[in-house]
Amino acid sequence: MLLCFLAAWPVNTLKAYRARTARGTSLGFMLIVEIGYLCGLASKFLAGSVNFVAAFYVINICVVGVNIGLYFRNRMLDSERACRCWLLHPNEGSRRRRERFQTGFLASQWSMTWILRSTAPNITFFNAYYSNAPQWKP
Repeated sequence: MLLCFLAAWPVNTLKAYRARTARGTSLGFMLIVEIGYLCGLASKFLAGSVNFVAAFYVINICVVGVNIGLYFRNRMLDSERACRCWLLHPNEGSRRRRERFQTGFLASQWSMTWILRSTAPNITFFNAYYSNAPQWKP
């Protein structure tokens, strides 16, 4: 069992590193697994039967620790990505932003309104129609 987990965790680490997102990753699960490995290692020492299996526990503890570190790195990358997206399109909800980016429509209502208002502020119909957009100020 320890050998199978020893083979699976590095694959999961590589996947988490390449994905650059924390979606689909459970911190609680990894912490429970880490606690399980620590308890297994402690039982080896308390029983006085320290052998080569303890090395597998140590390796698994280290690899799961790296996965936990990657989780926090990926959470940080997710929050930076969300902040960058909000700065580009602050008046839209995240679902609407995602739909616009997925369909290829990159000029949102906010940015198009800002462009048109800054270049032609006297278009009254446009200003009245997009009243929730930022107001043009000379």
